[in-house]
Amino acid sequence: MSEVELSEVIGYFQEYTNREDGRKLFHKENDNFHIIITPENELYQLNTDHEVWGIELETIEDLKVRFKSFTGENLEEVSREWE
Repeated sequence: MSEVELSEVIGYFQEYTNREDGRKLFHKENDNFHIIITPENELYQLNTDHEVWGIELETIEDLKVRFKSFTGENLEEVSREWE
């Protein structure tokens, strides 16, 4: 994922772990939606039982689709008041 897209993504999430294998974040209003950003700037949704990092999301559009599917809400409509 590009640096510009990652910068936008990070605005919606709160970091809870930053280790060698990546930064783990949860969504600020839907704390059951977790992601990891690897050192190589790859983005994955966490929370799958059979995969170490879950679903790879290659673009911010992929993230928006996955977020809507998982939470029923649009990512871009969530409050950004914490910024």
